[in-house]
Amino acid sequence: IKNKTYEHLFVFGVAETIAIILISLSIYIIGFFPIQDIHIKMIVSNIILILSFAILYVPIKILIANIFPPFSNHDSTSYWKKIWIVSNVLFLASLLLTPVSKYTISLIELIYRVSIGVVTLMICKGITHDYTQSLKMKKILDQLHLQKNYYKALSDNVEKVRKARHDLKYHLSAITRFVENEEFDELRKYLEEYE
Repeated sequence: IKNKTYEHLFVFGVAETIAIILISLSIYIIGFFPIQDIHIKMIVSNIILILSFAILYVPIKILIANIFPPFSNHDSTSYWKKIWIVSNVLFLASLLLTPVSKYTISLIELIYRVSIGVVTLMICKGITHDYTQSLKMKKILDQLHLQKNYYKALSDNVEKVRKARHDLKYHLSAITRFVENEEFDELRKYLEEYE
């Protein structure tokens, strides 16, 4: 989608977070296999990673579906210039947690990475919730503004009708008075003023 760079970066950050969790998991699992060759280790790790993605596809799809729809219609560039940083900074924090020079990961490192990933996703979900609430509030305020404008227009119209009714009563009483006093010339002059 053109002109949606920051939105894409936010989505990318969340996808990175999910990927780092699954990569860390596959690296941790490969530690249980007695494989010494790094190339074989990488192949088996990638197979485990693909299987993890396949097994967790539906939950990941549901998670992403719950996080992103509220943002799909948001066009505020200033909002996206700020929000994309959250998911990417937390992802980078997860990467910096352990050195990438080794192709093994301890249980503690796995817990740290998964914890940071889960916290990242929870923060993104919280941002989504807050944004959804702000959209609802904006919609309510817009509706309230429309109702205020409608009420003002209605009040103005009621006041105009009240004034017209008052003027009509005045004119009818004036006409009645001219007719009762048989002042027809005065009535004609009076009516000519309003033609």
